[in-house]
Amino acid sequence: MEFNNILKKNQIVFYLFSVLFIAISAQISIDIHIFDTEIPITGQSLAVLIVGFSTSKNKGWIAILIYLIIGFLGIPVFADGSAGVEKLFGYTGGYLIGFLVAARFMVHIRKLGWHKHSYKIFMAMFLGTLIILLLGYLQLSYFLGFEQALLKGILPFLPGALVKIILGMLPFVAMNWWGKNS
Repeated sequence: MEFNNILKKNQIVFYLFSVLFIAISAQISIDIHIFDTEIPITGQSLAVLIVGFSTSKNKGWIAILIYLIIGFLGIPVFADGSAGVEKLFGYTGGYLIGFLVAARFMVHIRKLGWHKHSYKIFMAMFLGTLIILLLGYLQLSYFLGFEQALLKGILPFLPGALVKIILGMLPFVAMNWWGKNS
């Protein structure tokens, strides 16, 4: 009985810190003025990739779901302190849904052991990013058309995406290295 209580407390702590990590990272925001885009580059997707890949259980995916629900309920946890269910139906809604789909995918590939090899960690981060960008592009194209969505919702973000993929890899590569050398 006591072990189950400790386990539940650990899960609550994981969810709390994961949601805080994503919310704080979402406030790291860079407005880019390439192709006249209205969508900022944020640390949000980096945090989503890390949380989503951090456990082979559904905890990472659930933490991101909690984060999205909190934001949709009006607590300002999204990029630039924004919130509300209208975010789901606006320009950035596809990216937000992409967070959830990418996290679910990353939980699955972690179960396959992808967290044990650097090149697979890179591929996991790359594919998670691709999912986020693709779903963001699809919703944005509804508002802007396919060409403008590509120009404003994908191309300006590719350099930052590569940086976030590399940064997202670091904690997992480091854990592997320390695990092998300790």
